[in-house]
Amino acid sequence: MSDDTNRDPARQKLAEEAARILRRLDEDPDDHAALKDRDAFLARGRDAKRIYAVMARGFAAAPKTLKDRDRRYSIGIVGGVLALLSLAFAWEPLKVAWLADYTTRLTTEIIELESGDTTTLDASSAIQEETNAKIRTVDLLKGAGFFDVDDDGRRFIVQAGNVTAEALGTAFEVMRLGDDVIITVADGIVEVTGAGQIRQLTEGKQIRVSPFETSIRSVEPDTVAGWRRDRLTIGGMTFGEVASVIERRMSGRVFVISNRLADDPVAGALDLSMPRNALKTLAATSGASVVEVSPYLTIIYSR
Repeated sequence: MSDDTNRDPARQKLAEEAARILRRLDEDPDDHAALKDRDAFLARGRDAKRIYAVMARGFAAAPKTLKDRDRRYSIGIVGGVLALLSLAFAWEPLKVAWLADYTTRLTTEIIELESGDTTTLDASSAIQEETNAKIRTVDLLKGAGFFDVDDDGRRFIVQAGNVTAEALGTAFEVMRLGDDVIITVADGIVEVTGAGQIRQLTEGKQIRVSPFETSIRSVEPDTVAGWRRDRLTIGGMTFGEVASVIERRMSGRVFVISNRLADDPVAGALDLSMPRNALKTLAATSGASVVEVSPYLTIIYSR
């Protein structure tokens, strides 16, 4: 789910593996199998070493009484460690802040671009704009945007990672979710280039472009970019991805402590006007628990 550890499945998996090894060594420092697993883990490379070091510092700082308690209590340890991990990989948000021409924080915002076009940015989103006499280009650096484009003779292109969406007189949404990009057309036609393919989408069509594949489905046009009205209609998304959309509206971080839970497909609709309630509603649909460790850290885990 990326610029963050909890949105990067590979790094989250490493963090969970490191936590398991540390728990085993805490119970028995001479556990030969655990020591062997630790050495094999560290041999995986730089990311593994950095994650293990941060996890070890956080685990060592936790009181023994808390370590000895059951999972409901020890979840706070893991949450605190993952918060440290988010700082360890904080260079990406700094890069986005440096490049962005427009950013939003905890709410959506309607922005008039230099090109004269109008876009609505979702909460915690950022774009960079470049305009000249022949082309209008917007780079969606993070989050999501809804673009309502007039045909003034110049091309209008939205770039999101390795995916481009060229508007042919249209209104459409572009959303970044980790390494994936979702483009949904509310009106008109959009030409999408990504994963070695070029596709034209019409009203009510949505494409999801992953590094190695694409998928297309139909949606109701009036649900496109529903976050503009504090409404999220969920389809074709996982639990972790929906949690990341809700997180954009929260002042703190949200971590899903389970790859299986994070990867579960979900469906339905959520009211985003009260993000914490939306998060609890999402968790309830999957039988998960939400723990607010602090106003700035929320943990979700399987029961």
